[in-house]
Amino acid sequence: HDLIDRKKGLNITVKLPLKGHVYDYRTGKYFGETDTFKTYLVPGIANFYSIQKKRVSGLNVQAPGSVAAGSSVTVKFTAAGAEGAQVFNVNVCTPDGKIQRFYRKNFRTAGNNGSYTFQIPFNAAKGKWQIRVAHVNTGIRKNINVTVK
Repeated sequence: HDLIDRKKGLNITVKLPLKGHVYDYRTGKYFGETDTFKTYLVPGIANFYSIQKKRVSGLNVQAPGSVAAGSSVTVKFTAAGAEGAQVFNVNVCTPDGKIQRFYRKNFRTAGNNGSYTFQIPFNAAKGKWQIRVAHVNTGIRKNINVTVK
């Protein structure tokens, strides 16, 4: 996006065909329960919004606090208040902050929760691994650490 002049955008009002809880799912911004909202539109940059039946009050993520190298880790996630099909994105990062692409997953769930189990390698770097979970429908994100011993 370095080639796009963000100053050449337009302030616009968006009118939706139905009322609901509106989110910018790139930024996690909540516009409220509405069918009309104002935003800034820059030519060449796509804006993405979702309309939810109910307000999502947060993202809960659970994982064990520590594990041994070679162990399986189960991450559980819930979009509190969400209703209907949801999408979650999970990334796993090593202690040096590098995303492990092999563990990157998207999950489409029938309800507001899901889980993901993966194995920490036997030769894994010791320290705090970070699990990053995003509720794609709203853009709400939460990170949790798992210490590999």
